Amino acid sequence: MRALEAAGFAAGISESALQQRAGQAVAEEVFRLWQPAKRVLVLVGHGNNGRDGAVAAEWLLRHGAPVDLIVAPRHALKPEELARLQALGGSVISSEDNSAVGGALRGALIAVDALAGIGARGALREPLASLARQLNAARDAVHVLALDLPSGVDADSGDVPGEAVWADSTVTLGAVKQGLLRFPAAEHVGRLIPRDIGIPDSAQADL
Repeated sequence: MRALEAAGFAAGISESALQQRAGQAVAEEVFRLWQPAKRVLVLVGHGNNGRDGAVAAEWLLRHGAPVDLIVAPRHALKPEELARLQALGGSVISSEDNSAVGGALRGALIAVDALAGIGARGALREPLASLARQLNAARDAVHVLALDLPSGVDADSGDVPGEAVWADSTVTLGAVKQGLLRFPAAEHVGRLIPRDIGIPDSAQADL
């Protein structure tokens, strides 16, 4: 995936444009599942995965979905980005507020896992591991949609070295990560939904 992103940059597609396309793709898949007045929960972690999750949250808010965001320590967002989401009606919850996290999970129809992406290596560390456990425990009532890959699985090898999200569906962006097709990671993916984010075939030809 990093090679795919590099190919996109080489083709003149900015990182910001890729993030906007990624967030829109995820938001569109959420809307396929959404029911009016039902809440959507977005769990925002580190790096580009967290940023893509925030873009998806903004798309959802701008198109009428009520959104709660659970933000992990050292999350990917700047204060002004959080303020913009709040101005649109988003509720921002610290991952360290266990009561609020539990309430948000109980009130959600759909939860978007944007905790950890392709850059994560090894087992999820705290508090992400605890958030993954809480998300998994809520799956009877909440549809868990993973952004690009379920947090805690290795995008290349398919290893699951520790706690990991069990997704009902996974929107994978650009090229399908090979690790998602390998066990044990494949068991965590749910329905695999590849989405094009506009990187031209010519830019991918030599990958």
